[in-house]
Amino acid sequence: MFGTRLHGAIAGLLAGTPAVLVTHDARTAEMARQASVPSVSAETVTEDADFRQVYDACDIETFNRNAPAYYRRFAEFFDANGLRHRLAGATESTHGATQWFPDA
Repeated sequence: MFGTRLHGAIAGLLAGTPAVLVTHDARTAEMARQASVPSVSAETVTEDADFRQVYDACDIETFNRNAPAYYRRFAEFFDANGLRHRLAGATESTHGATQWFPDA
């Protein structure tokens, strides 16, 4: 998946779908860098671009390596602020979730 929407790329990656964020401004490029989302500049994506080559040149492993820590920090933030969530597995949630993706 190639696209310009940060959250779309993150959702795809978390679901196991290969994704690359196409950055079109400094803000998007910085967000991609901060979140370790594989990205390329919009200038790279031309009419004759070989998307397989573009994808293969991206660093996917950094996102995969960092995702559990991001997940854990979100869960810790929610816990610290008394917010209910379903982010099980990252921390000992006070809300009783026991799976990564609980049924209820």
